[in-house]
Amino acid sequence: RLVRTAAAVAALDTTGPREDVLAQLVEGATRGDRLTREIGRIGVARVNPQHPVLRRVVASPSRLAGTDRPSHTAVLTHGTFAARARWWQPNGDFYTYLDSLVPPLKLHGASFRWSGNYSHGARQLAAQQLVDWMLDQNLQRPDVFAHSHGGTVANLATRLGLRIDRLVLLSWPVHERWFPDLANVREIIDVRVRLDLVIIADRGGQRFTPPPAHAGRVTSHVNGWFEHSDPISAGYWQRHSLPAVL
Repeated sequence: RLVRTAAAVAALDTTGPREDVLAQLVEGATRGDRLTREIGRIGVARVNPQHPVLRRVVASPSRLAGTDRPSHTAVLTHGTFAARARWWQPNGDFYTYLDSLVPPLKLHGASFRWSGNYSHGARQLAAQQLVDWMLDQNLQRPDVFAHSHGGTVANLATRLGLRIDRLVLLSWPVHERWFPDLANVREIIDVRVRLDLVIIADRGGQRFTPPPAHAGRVTSHVNGWFEHSDPISAGYWQRHSLPAVL
């Protein structure tokens, strides 16, 4: 099923979104393993971002609650179609792992949720929502850990004036038009795998090369192969000694 689903995504650029191609993408998006579902959903969204199969994996953004407590902590956010996943939320697997690191990151008590929709408009809206949420939570230049197109949301937010200390991009699909405003980011840590299959389906780049004037601001850590979700796995971080780069 993984091979069929990947082939269907490739067919979008050759034969186009035929009925049989879309049917294979829907099957992958609903019946495959985790990687197959991720690839299938990207393919379905490229054909029809409002397809019914995608409705169950999008959600409303984080609510504004208001606080008068200044905070310089780390924030975690998700990528496309992961708004309802648990790993990035308090008590979720990856949140708990990051929160347990020594020295402590002091992870913020709430993570940032955006819709998870697969469109530029959704990411642009989420960027403004992230800026508003950071202000609401009284977060002052935090670290931000962002998976996949959650990284695009964070990047776009820096263009709206959001200031970030360390931006940790986890499997970010590289698109030059969504580069961050590096004047608002002290340091970028880019974590990814080789030949990320979901990024290929997204038609994104696999290497983040900033403009020459900012070359020293980005460090990349590339380990493993294919699995888009590996960089949000505690085991992956331990195997490749990634806590040491923070």
